[in-house]
Amino acid sequence: MGNFNYQYIVPLPRQAKSIRIAVLDTGLRVDDRDTLLRSGSKRVLAHSGNFLEAEYEAGNYFDNHGHGTHVVRLLLMLAPRAQIVVVKVSEGRSLASTRLEQIVKVRLRPACTRLV
Repeated sequence: MGNFNYQYIVPLPRQAKSIRIAVLDTGLRVDDRDTLLRSGSKRVLAHSGNFLEAEYEAGNYFDNHGHGTHVVRLLLMLAPRAQIVVVKVSEGRSLASTRLEQIVKVRLRPACTRLV
């Protein structure tokens, strides 16, 4: 994977600014044996949380499925200057589009304004 990054992904200039990426997925599970997730934990912002519950739960974004964790691992490798906000919006393989629209309008927009 390391060679792929250097061969096919144009490196950002040294003075490039950090960006913030929101991962709307199944959450994140950090395993003590996963050195990539442990070393990148400072880039996963504390504002991450669970948008499935009636009340927003900051810090409660445990991934029971694994897909969200995989996406975060890829971002840690491929976007080295990115800050990552994990937003748990699903427990599994699917999410109704009406549910996603509700999450974005009611929960995500207000949360993003608080992050700025």
